[in-house]
Amino acid sequence: IKPIEAPRASAPKSRRIFLISIIVVLLAAIAGLFTFFATPRGKITALKANGETGRVIEIAGVTKNIPVERKSLWVAVDIPGRKLCWPKRPIHNRNQGFYTKFMEKGLSDIITVSLYAVDSAHNAEIEEWFDQIRAAGREPGMELLPDEFRLDVMEFNRKGVA
Repeated sequence: IKPIEAPRASAPKSRRIFLISIIVVLLAAIAGLFTFFATPRGKITALKANGETGRVIEIAGVTKNIPVERKSLWVAVDIPGRKLCWPKRPIHNRNQGFYTKFMEKGLSDIITVSLYAVDSAHNAEIEEWFDQIRAAGREPGMELLPDEFRLDVMEFNRKGVA
């Protein structure tokens, strides 16, 4: 005689849907955290109170998660309204803190400073631009770098400069 087997209790459909929903939410959270921690980031901090400056601009900052393909870091003065920028200083150590200062001879009362992480093609364009301005002895701006390369931007108010 064969023993009679009790029917298996299957999980209700709503429980399976709930478990699948929890798994999907957890996977989305993990993907979001990965994106947050893997996204290139940078922050500019002013060394003077209230973002005020003269002709010499002093900044510090930090970069994180800068990939090898965007290893060239630059600080530039931008004039977004004219779609021009003036690269000022390379930042040589990626994924750590930095400090730099540079002279800004422009006439604007508000100076927009951006931190960029560019690829090798855009880095070559910047280097070529520097070679051209050294040869010409004047500094026409270069085309504004693409927004996708901008890590941070800070505006400074120029004071006491004639």
